[in-house]
Amino acid sequence: MQAEAIETTIEPSELVAIAKASEKGAKAGRSDLDVGIHAVDVTVRVHGSLDVRGDETYTPTVSVPLKAVLALFTRYCGITREAAHAALLQSMTEVLLMGQQGEATEAAILEQISEAQAIDDCLDRVTKTLKAMPLKTRKGKVLSRLTMERV
Repeated sequence: MQAEAIETTIEPSELVAIAKASEKGAKAGRSDLDVGIHAVDVTVRVHGSLDVRGDETYTPTVSVPLKAVLALFTRYCGITREAAHAALLQSMTEVLLMGQQGEATEAAILEQISEAQAIDDCLDRVTKTLKAMPLKTRKGKVLSRLTMERV
């Protein structure tokens, strides 16, 4: 089922300001909501400024379709595919377990791996490989200095 477009007289900058002003509070407030339907009728005032930055290029490491990559990886491994899959499974399992034991950010896990094992040369090789990937363009960041209050 497709969502219907909402007709509105609100300007795009106003919509972005409303979303930016409420995003932190919405994430924090979610834990206080019980399961079910909640009636809402609220009027708020959002005041401040938005700083819209230019588009930027990036290496699309997160948006790469993992299953497709792994299927091609398997194909390119040829006769070594069983050993490659065993190493891949072991690596994924270790990283997932590290994430469960402490801070689960990628940076924290990479730091933990670097301390536990001498793999800096491997990380350098991965970084070089990722830099060789085709870049993508994304919309620039929107920085905000906003306040929101109930009216």
